[in-house]
Amino acid sequence: VIADAGAPEAFELALRAAEGGRLVVAYLDAQNVVSALTRILNFYPVYELPRVRSSLAAVLRVVLVRHLLPDADHAGVVPATELLVVDDAAREVVRAGELADLGLLLRAENGASGHSLDRSMLELLTAGRVRMEDVFARAEEKAWLLERTRERNPEAC
Repeated sequence: VIADAGAPEAFELALRAAEGGRLVVAYLDAQNVVSALTRILNFYPVYELPRVRSSLAAVLRVVLVRHLLPDADHAGVVPATELLVVDDAAREVVRAGELADLGLLLRAENGASGHSLDRSMLELLTAGRVRMEDVFARAEEKAWLLERTRERNPEAC
């Protein structure tokens, strides 16, 4: 099942299909993994949140966020991603509703839970595929990005 899960009713159908063992690929607009999951949880009244968080923790496998950045020549676009691989650590965070902690998992060096958008943009920047001004505008951890860029390429800053 492939579904636009941007509406509460559509997301509920997708969630039920996933709970029934079906592969569901759903999409919605969000800036990052945390905002995507927050948006989903905001579909539900407070009294249903424990059930929904538990269901999400059980059925989610991956959350992918994609940003299209201008390439270094501004002739095309390059995708930068944020990826959450829902492992046991991420499952516990979702189940507990501590979504802000997902950012910590994504920023962990060599983390098994995926990678942050900032890390993806840093890789693109280091490879010369994008420009600092385009990346810096979207970075969540601007100081981290600048520090890592200086470490990898002191002339880039």
